[in-house]
Amino acid sequence: MAFTNPFPVGYQPYGYNPYQQYQQPQMQQNAAQQQGKYVEVVPVNAESEAQNCPMAAGSSTVFFANDDSFIAVKSVGVNGQITFSVYDKRPPAPAEPPVDLSAYVRRDEIGELVAAAVAAQSGGKKGKKEAAEE
Repeated sequence: MAFTNPFPVGYQPYGYNPYQQYQQPQMQQNAAQQQGKYVEVVPVNAESEAQNCPMAAGSSTVFFANDDSFIAVKSVGVNGQITFSVYDKRPPAPAEPPVDLSAYVRRDEIGELVAAAVAAQSGGKKGKKEAAEE
């Protein structure tokens, strides 16, 4: 492809090269990507409703449960990759009260208690051998 000089003979502006092809200015890719991103807020009844909601590429949506039980965030990247996160808004379950261990027997006390129980059980009764010895 031959290029002709559009300027009058003998005049060429500084930096003009007739052999260099004209290139159209390109938009920066970041600016084009940022224009496509938006965040939408949608009320839903269930988590499955939020997961099945169709979305455009490069967008994010925040879903609020009508019963205030959760918040979900669904994002679709420009390449179509979907990320879905659920945050529970319900207060945590109350902690169970600690167990009172004073009613339980420790291992080192078991031997003493068994011996005391055996002695109490046979306390008034003497065996045949003990009675014969007396």
